[in-house]
Amino acid sequence: MFFQDLDDAESFVDDWAARAAERAQQAQDMATRLQDLSVKATSRDGNVTVSVDNAGVPTDIRLDPEVERWPAQRIAEAVLATMRAAQAQLRKQVREVAAETIGADSEAGRHVLASYDRFSAEDPENGGNAR
Repeated sequence: MFFQDLDDAESFVDDWAARAAERAQQAQDMATRLQDLSVKATSRDGNVTVSVDNAGVPTDIRLDPEVERWPAQRIAEAVLATMRAAQAQLRKQVREVAAETIGADSEAGRHVLASYDRFSAEDPENGGNAR
């Protein structure tokens, strides 16, 4: 790129530095918001509740006393489905945070969202069933 004079070059560098500082601030804002993000999902029947942290790792599992009468396989399926629903909600919230900070469609936004792609787009309102 060629500049007509030193003022043009200086203006270009100043604009570039301002954009870089703005992107850095946006990234910091996103990181701060994601740091404390957690999501809770409850099964449709209300018997299972799972909380996940900002990485999608379960941090709490609550079972209604009703679950004690269920076969082990049913409990496992209900917990996994509810955990997946919480993770799907997490991905949605991360997308919202990215959109509000760095832009979900920016290169950085796509990179962040790609790290949450392991959580399929399950419908939390449908008991965590996969699409």
